Amino acid sequence: MFIWSGKMDDLKKEEPGSGAGTDDRAVSEGDNNYKFIKQTIRKKPVDKKKWILRIVWTVVFSAGFGIIAAFVFAAFAPAAARILGLEVENKRIVLTTGDETTPTPEPENETVSDASAGSSVSSVSSSSQESSASSSPVTSQGSEGQDQKQEEDGSTADSLTIDNLRQLYGDMIASAREAQNAIVQVTGITNEMDYFRQNYENRQQVSGLIIARNNNLLYILTQQSVVENVQSIQITFFDGTTADGAFLSRDAATGFAVVTVDSGSVSPTTDSRITTAPLGSSYLVSQADPVLALGSPMGYGDSVSCGIVTSVSNTAETSDREYKLITTDIIGSASGSGVLVNIYGKVVGIISQNFKVGDTGTVTALAISDISGLLETLTNHDPIPYTGITGQMVTQDISGRTGIPEGELVTAVDEDSPAMLAGIKEYDVITEVNGKTIRSVSDYTDIVSASAENDTLNIKAMRKGAEGYAEVDFAVTVAIRQ
Repeated sequence: MFIWSGKMDDLKKEEPGSGAGTDDRAVSEGDNNYKFIKQTIRKKPVDKKKWILRIVWTVVFSAGFGIIAAFVFAAFAPAAARILGLEVENKRIVLTTGDETTPTPEPENETVSDASAGSSVSSVSSSSQESSASSSPVTSQGSEGQDQKQEEDGSTADSLTIDNLRQLYGDMIASAREAQNAIVQVTGITNEMDYFRQNYENRQQVSGLIIARNNNLLYILTQQSVVENVQSIQITFFDGTTADGAFLSRDAATGFAVVTVDSGSVSPTTDSRITTAPLGSSYLVSQADPVLALGSPMGYGDSVSCGIVTSVSNTAETSDREYKLITTDIIGSASGSGVLVNIYGKVVGIISQNFKVGDTGTVTALAISDISGLLETLTNHDPIPYTGITGQMVTQDISGRTGIPEGELVTAVDEDSPAMLAGIKEYDVITEVNGKTIRSVSDYTDIVSASAENDTLNIKAMRKGAEGYAEVDFAVTVAIRQ
């Protein structure tokens, strides 16, 4: 290493032909212009603190980058797969119903018959109420004096106060909080033109229920009339946020439909609070049970009504199926929708005013345990086997009083259905299908549901003629409900 001071002109080139020793002379002559400094090069000491900070920042940056990349991939992977036409494998959705976790009150010193789940629960409930009612006047010694003193004070220990009532309703609402987070508002939007050729949006709105989640898709049960043949579907969640929905499937017999929502289009905060509906068992529902109607029982959204079950003995007959109805004393609109929830917060019925009993103006629901199979079929977009028969069961007792043979009495046959094409008529009594005796409408439903398209059902029926009932055979080819 050297330091040079001076001008460029001071440097002279070596003349050609100069002899040996020129270099020494040049160096000697330039002593005044060149100074040589001797230096020792040492390695710079390692700054351990700086390296540790670098390693820490590298790890933190890598972890942050990985987390961001994971979120971005999760958000955009489904959309990218759809754009590129890649198929995303969907797991089959299985819906389960039941109140296995619901504690069943058991009266002390009583034996409960296990003949059936429904009867046992009813007997427990009624017996406990009776025992409490009968035992309430009986207290320990000296109670008469206490009761007399309380009466003199104008109050009783068991009197129901406003605070007690408020607490009771508050507890019921709190138990239904999970189900409320699964309730959405579904809006079907169509663009129409008025008489002045001006475009306007026509909006129809009903309640929907989130019944499943699979591969970033939310599956929402709603009414077919609102979401079919519309330009767009808008879903409004419990916190007011909205997302676009897509029509998936429908069942014309019940009027139910399923739409889907990509959870990636929902804000992370809302998505973390969304729940799938907790499905209970409608087999455990009995008369006088308290229930809540959530959704739009009165025709407008985000409402809650309280009442009791008035009947569980009525049924709704549709093509190839029969469903139990739960009727209540809750006032409802003809356009009402939503769900019935028991005091444990479990959904026990889907409100469907299409099947209401009489002109009562109260809320009627299809029992969840009866329609869970249909909901699973709609959610998985499976085909629905169909023959087109609507019927009622003729029991042994009815047969003895009316003379009609035991079996499923055909009350209606759908036009151009497989049953009509096979020759089945109204008032025929189906007694056997594929060698199995029909003892209930559900027997026939199970056989049809287990069939595939173009399967043949060999049906034996009794048809009334001039000389009484005679057996006739039919071969019905199963179709798929459109």
